[in-house]
Amino acid sequence: MAKKQSLLLAMMLVVAGLAVSAMADRKLMSLVKPQPNQLTYHNGAVLSGDIPVSILWYGRFTPAQKAVVTDFVLSLAAPLQAAPAPSVSQWWGTMAERVTKALMRPLLCYIIVVAVAPAGCAAFNPRMLFLVKPDPIVLKDHHGVVLSGNVTVNVLYYGRFTPAQRAVVADFVRSASAAQHPRVPSVAAWWSTTSLYRGGGARLRLGMQVMDERMSLGRSLSSGQRHGAGEGGGAPPRRRHGGAPRRPTSSARYAYLWAGNPAQQCPGQCAWPFHQPVYGPQAPPLVPPNGDVGVDGMVISLAALLAGTVTNPFGDGYYQGDAGAGMEAATACAGVFGSGAFPGYPGKLLKDPVTGASYNAVGLAGRKYLLPALWDPTTSQCKTLV
Repeated sequence: MAKKQSLLLAMMLVVAGLAVSAMADRKLMSLVKPQPNQLTYHNGAVLSGDIPVSILWYGRFTPAQKAVVTDFVLSLAAPLQAAPAPSVSQWWGTMAERVTKALMRPLLCYIIVVAVAPAGCAAFNPRMLFLVKPDPIVLKDHHGVVLSGNVTVNVLYYGRFTPAQRAVVADFVRSASAAQHPRVPSVAAWWSTTSLYRGGGARLRLGMQVMDERMSLGRSLSSGQRHGAGEGGGAPPRRRHGGAPRRPTSSARYAYLWAGNPAQQCPGQCAWPFHQPVYGPQAPPLVPPNGDVGVDGMVISLAALLAGTVTNPFGDGYYQGDAGAGMEAATACAGVFGSGAFPGYPGKLLKDPVTGASYNAVGLAGRKYLLPALWDPTTSQCKTLV
């Protein structure tokens, strides 16, 4: 409200000044040729490349208000063909072309402090923008257990899955420890990044595949029923992993993970990039490599969880942040599938010339997958296959 009052007061002063001047002496009014606007380049630094943008919401903002701001930032770097003209990305691209001659992709160089302005204060001050150097992503080794050697993966299909869907999942697990193709980005090459962690990585082996189509424990699973099927009451989370004792009196432990069907549970939030997102740039969704949004989305979750389970099976391995809720091998690179990725854009990917499906890894029998980037402990960067 303070901002609106200040703007209105300034307009009234300008109009009053013109009226007095006109009444005093109209001859003082003359035509002048406006000077062209010219910004002089002083040979200093300009920003280019990927520019992450972090936002601190200082005060109370509604979800709708936050969505407006975040959608604007995400729209700056949206592909030009993703939005009808005139678009925010066209506006940003014009600035980048004229000022930097390079595309500046807003991705943590800018910290934007968005505050609810108190009465009598300006709602926006450009000097509140300041530059900082983004912290590198570092997954700390907490020197706990990591899995290595032969690791058997037993799969429980809780609910109804078609044979084709089960084959996609089974082939993915088998492909992780298959021989790498020398010229094609493979699932095995993707999984080999886990071998760079302490312990040398794990070789996955597909074990039992059990089907429970009737969901014998019910659709809502309690914390005592989470043995590979779910966790928590009510609607279970889309994906999670953890560990538990083999028996109440045993010191031996096993690791489990749960991956849900994103196409059924939360398509607008969990099935990207195979589904239109709820927020952000509304670029066309990618065609899933196996023609099934649900199972191809589950493979992305399964891949991320397997990498997290091997490198942080019991919450004391590699992670950043709070134990039990920190970033892990794949979640540290969330939304990154190919090189050049930024929020709303999955990165450079391969495309099947026949089906138009997007993928970045090939498994056994030529089956294609889209797999998330993994954090590389040797470079502290997100590693992609393409």
